[in-house]
Amino acid sequence: MNYNNLDVTIADYGIAVQPTLVGPPVDGKCNWWGDSSGPGPVGTGIGAQVSPNVTYTPWLIAPYPGGACLGGIPSTPGKVTGGGQIPGDDPIFDPTGILVSLPALIPTLGDANGSATFGFVVRCCAPAGNLEYNDHSVDVRIKAESIDGLSISSPGSSCPTTPGSKHATFGGTASVIRPTGTTTEPFTVDVDDCGEPGTADTFGITTTTYSNGPKMLIGGNIQIH
Repeated sequence: MNYNNLDVTIADYGIAVQPTLVGPPVDGKCNWWGDSSGPGPVGTGIGAQVSPNVTYTPWLIAPYPGGACLGGIPSTPGKVTGGGQIPGDDPIFDPTGILVSLPALIPTLGDANGSATFGFVVRCCAPAGNLEYNDHSVDVRIKAESIDGLSISSPGSSCPTTPGSKHATFGGTASVIRPTGTTTEPFTVDVDDCGEPGTADTFGITTTTYSNGPKMLIGGNIQIH
């Protein structure tokens, strides 16, 4: 039971297991419990309740689909960069956070012949950084307002047999900008660093109202340190 919005009151159970039942714990990971602190009273949060015999960590730190599944786990010290055309170089942002270096390209869900440009630098700890993304075919721009968590693991999700490959997930809050207006939404980015020269690396982004990928890059590079 994963990736659900358990939007019940703090007096109600999001997931409850009958105490007389025996067996392994119910998989309740990556759910939104109504608060970024997670569930209670078995959990330490102030969201909806969860009963014993439920595995609930990690949880979504914002509602699905944009919320990152990073709740209850410590952020990973490290640095994740991507979007430059030169392998290994960080993308460059001006003092206001606008991406000014030449970004990489990925395909877009909206138009197979279109492209989406992205650039990011995220580091921990504490989590901080920049993200800018632009899907040109559907005229959607996403700009991070805050970075709330970073998780780094190995191997890469899309390249598990590649020695030294890594996966990173980071999330936070972003402005989602369309010609019709701007909304503030939670976002999650998933990337794989599948080694040099970056042609097998992947990038994906999800907010409440937009999703693209993960997809293999057609240019650029992602590095997870």
